Amino acid sequence: MSKWDGKQDGFGKGIWDYHNGSASVELGERDDGHICPTGGPGVYFREYGDWPQVEKDAITLARGRVRYENCATPWWDILLLSQGEMRELVAGTGWKADRVFESGDPSYVAVLTKEDQP
Repeated sequence: MSKWDGKQDGFGKGIWDYHNGSASVELGERDDGHICPTGGPGVYFREYGDWPQVEKDAITLARGRVRYENCATPWWDILLLSQGEMRELVAGTGWKADRVFESGDPSYVAVLTKEDQP
């Protein structure tokens, strides 16, 4: 764990330290000034199955698009789904997960391509 010099982003530093196996504590401050410990950086690394139901319900509403001009298509979709859910989503649509790049944690990148037409 590197020493925090006060000029770094404290939240980012805590996430980085936790991800690299160092102990980290996160404190939250409400609008009314109340300060208390939160669940810590580990909550950002939980598997979907460990999420509270309210967070599982909320994530079903999340979807975004990112413009990336060096791709064959001008749009990338960001879908917050497990690989199994992603494969179920595209089943029967004429698209397939051509390649999947795993990161060693729950995140991944999938390249979707059109299926061959008969």
